[in-house]
Amino acid sequence: MLHLEGLRKRVIKYYFIMIIITVALFEGLFMFYLQNYYYNSAKQSLISQATYTMDIYDGVGMESTSFENKVHNIFEKGQVSNNTNFTVEFIDKNKNVILDKYGIKTNEKYEYEDVNRALRGNNTLTPYTYNISGTNEHVMSISVPLRVNNQIEGVVRYSLSLKSIDNTVIKLVCFFILAGVIILIIALLLSLKFAESLIRPLKNLKQFANELAQGNYNIKLKKEELHNDEIADLVRTFEHMAVEIDKSRKLKEEFISSVSHELRTPLTSKKGWSETLGYEGIGKEELDLGLGIIQDETERMISLVEDLLINKNYAMSLQAKEIEIPKTVCKKPDFEEELLELSFTSLKSYLQCPFRNKLLNHFHFKISDKTQITYGKVIHKALEVINKRIKATGEYLGDDEVKNIVENLFYTNPNIAYDRKQKLKTDKLDDIVDNVIHYYHTFGNKIKVIDSEVQFNVKNKDYGITGAIDLIYETDDGKIGLLDYKYTSSEAKYMKWHKKQLYVYVGVLKSLEEWKNKEISELKVYAIKSRKLVGIPVDYDKINEIMQEMDTVAKNIDENKYPRQKDQHCNKCAFKRICGIDYVN
Repeated sequence: MLHLEGLRKRVIKYYFIMIIITVALFEGLFMFYLQNYYYNSAKQSLISQATYTMDIYDGVGMESTSFENKVHNIFEKGQVSNNTNFTVEFIDKNKNVILDKYGIKTNEKYEYEDVNRALRGNNTLTPYTYNISGTNEHVMSISVPLRVNNQIEGVVRYSLSLKSIDNTVIKLVCFFILAGVIILIIALLLSLKFAESLIRPLKNLKQFANELAQGNYNIKLKKEELHNDEIADLVRTFEHMAVEIDKSRKLKEEFISSVSHELRTPLTSKKGWSETLGYEGIGKEELDLGLGIIQDETERMISLVEDLLINKNYAMSLQAKEIEIPKTVCKKPDFEEELLELSFTSLKSYLQCPFRNKLLNHFHFKISDKTQITYGKVIHKALEVINKRIKATGEYLGDDEVKNIVENLFYTNPNIAYDRKQKLKTDKLDDIVDNVIHYYHTFGNKIKVIDSEVQFNVKNKDYGITGAIDLIYETDDGKIGLLDYKYTSSEAKYMKWHKKQLYVYVGVLKSLEEWKNKEISELKVYAIKSRKLVGIPVDYDKINEIMQEMDTVAKNIDENKYPRQKDQHCNKCAFKRICGIDYVN
């Protein structure tokens, strides 16, 4: 049964209208071209014949001979077209027909427009189209003046019936109309099939939504009825929504169960003591005890409610977004002996100022964390999560999902999280999201991720080297590349340290069994704030130098060598007041 309602009706309607307009325009333009083609052919034939006769007459001479004799002379020489399609008439200055194509003098008087134009000396070769009164025959004619010594003696008129041309055009029009009708029928059948292929998955999707509304979250759509298009994407979105709704439902049930369990104990205690306090003869000591317990349990309930609400909102934000936050804390090395752990950060700290390194790493002095550093940690964590997801799926997550991940990490970071007393401005968050998305639009989505935030903790002589490589990727030639993210806008200023850090990573990887046989051909630094990707050449001489430098630093730390050293940044150092050297003012 054919149903033409709703979306199906609109699809068929607009598809059919489009086909009708297309066919009508094509046939109209073709008919116009066809008619012009036949008419122009007839026009050119008339002009050619008239011009030829005019040239013949001009070459006859015989100035003293009458117009009629000259015309007869032309006929006798056979210099008039014998084409049966044409009608030829020679007309004198009084508009009388002297001779026709058969050489007959009719003395018929012509008042046609083309004859009048020719007698007035108009040389414009423009055919005249009209219908003969009485017969209504469609005719095309052309008249040209016949001159001797620039004096008009008469007119030659060629005319052609357009009946056969019009009949041919009409037949072709009928043929194309029939073809157009056939095309429209085919288009209608195709539109029905197209509409059905469009409507079927939508009907299934409607049924799917109804099942969801009734609480059935395990329903699946038939994948064989789907194509790789927007409808398939919508179906997958619905299925994902069903999973998320089911998760939220279970989370809600668990939350309600948890609330019920946590609140039952203090409520039972309050109920028991309230009943106890209602008995006569209760002592003051018991009364004070009971009131104190009721007060404590009330405060406990308030605290429980607040904690439960906070934990519920946080848990739902994490679970709803399915954000996996991997742990990045390095494990302690499983060495038999206690070893010094040396990272690139501690190496850099020692090289810049050994005394400052001692205060921070040996005596554990604290420096107030800068927000800048915290933002960098948020971005690194976000990039780690996104890259691991890209590795798992093989494709970019999409801007909305990336935004969700960054926002979640931003608001759940203990150093910059939302504070009731001090609301943090979120314009910085917008910048972070924009920078992360820009990275993936320009570079990140083109990289084949091997691993992200790769932790290492290896033994090197008498110390352990710890750290994490931001990104290991596969190069275009099948080799290995390392990428380090820097939350900076002045990458050139710190390029010396960026190189050293990546060289340390290369030296560490070459010592690991998993990576030692793989060629590292690319080293890159991506400056997040300036949005620049900088390449660093792989120089194994420099790599060996920096690894030897780490050996030296480890030896100096072991021997407690922390000399004070003057540096250009001494005036900004947090420990300049206890350093004892003349810092730069």
